[in-house]
Amino acid sequence: MHWSLAGPLLKDPSAWCLMMDWAKDKIGYPNFDNKIREFGPRYIHDKWKSLINAIFATSDPSNEEPQSPTTLVEEAMWSHSVSFVTSADALPAVSSQCNPLRCESKCGFGSE
Repeated sequence: MHWSLAGPLLKDPSAWCLMMDWAKDKIGYPNFDNKIREFGPRYIHDKWKSLINAIFATSDPSNEEPQSPTTLVEEAMWSHSVSFVTSADALPAVSSQCNPLRCESKCGFGSE
């Protein structure tokens, strides 16, 4: 079960948590792809495609100005007005914090 079951997936921190896990190499792409598809019809690949392609491009040796995959994810989250909840005090009544069963990380920036 997902913590956030309604609305666009691009606004769901648990989906971004999966993306960040992949960006940090905590999970491989096949595992990421399987998990993100568990969101069912909320996952629309075309909405995520440019970010996925940009992350893959970071490993291309011909890329002259690569950004880190985590920076790409952070910038994409910012553009969608999404952030990870880091304090229990800041949680809304219905939590949108990352479901720890779905993600390897604790969904925070720089929390390695």
